[in-house]
Amino acid sequence: MRVERGRASRTQSWGGLGSSTGNPRNLETTVLLSTITSGTPVYVGHLLQLQTAINKVRNLAGMGDFAFTSGVAACLPIRAIHILDLRSALAPAPTALQLQAVSYTTNVATGQPIRKEDVTDVQGGVR
Repeated sequence: MRVERGRASRTQSWGGLGSSTGNPRNLETTVLLSTITSGTPVYVGHLLQLQTAINKVRNLAGMGDFAFTSGVAACLPIRAIHILDLRSALAPAPTALQLQAVSYTTNVATGQPIRKEDVTDVQGGVR
């Protein structure tokens, strides 16, 4: 059985002078995401993992699942619309959870190739 959960928590730092609270909140999810390294092709499995993780984060924020507009098939390449859907779905959740907004390394544009960073930036937003 695969358990998928998420939670937002406030970290607590311990130092020589005691503890400090009020540190930035962190997002913790238990949705497993594949590691993408240079040269790793981005495939449909990465996209599906992110859709699941994003919907878990949205649920944690009190929002419903996002209706991803562009379906994917195992034989089709991931396109800009898929990355833009992921970003749009994730965008309101950090604010609702009082977390920092996700920042992206690249701008995604229709017709441009999908880069590793386009996917790993979104992964960072749900970890």
